[in-house]
Amino acid sequence: MTVGIWVLLAALVAAAVIGAGLRARAGTVREVAAGPAGTGRDTATATGSPTPAEAADETVALLRAAGVRPGRVTIVRFTAPWCGRCPAVARAADTARTRLADPESVDDLALDLAGHDDLVRLLSVRALPTTFLVDARTAVRHRIADAPAPRELAATLTALLDENAPGTRTAP
Repeated sequence: MTVGIWVLLAALVAAAVIGAGLRARAGTVREVAAGPAGTGRDTATATGSPTPAEAADETVALLRAAGVRPGRVTIVRFTAPWCGRCPAVARAADTARTRLADPESVDDLALDLAGHDDLVRLLSVRALPTTFLVDARTAVRHRIADAPAPRELAATLTALLDENAPGTRTAP
């Protein structure tokens, strides 16, 4: 075989491995790194960038303005009319909520990507569908790229609800 065919074959194998790795992570509920107080991302404090506390305050204010209610666990789904996978995320969220002891205990909020530029920037939404799980303190706790498995989503929501159950100590 010629060198060109070997190079092409190596590129195809590399693309398949990378694609399989990305697909394996799709839909996984991932805990948000302990960045600035639940902003959903790490924030640099370079000149002109907000401090971690400012970023957290801005994130909370923007989430509440978008419809997240204090004291409620909320699924925040970013969507757009052209997003082909977004309906699958909505179905997964509905299915997960029906698996909860009290389906009404969790809010489900769909936000149009185009109407929430500041929130998209603060949460570093780079692709659709992207979903966040927000706790009762309005802190972003989990991030999901693509459609989650309803069972995993329901388990994560149950854990967030249990943190705020009566008699459970809630972190400040």
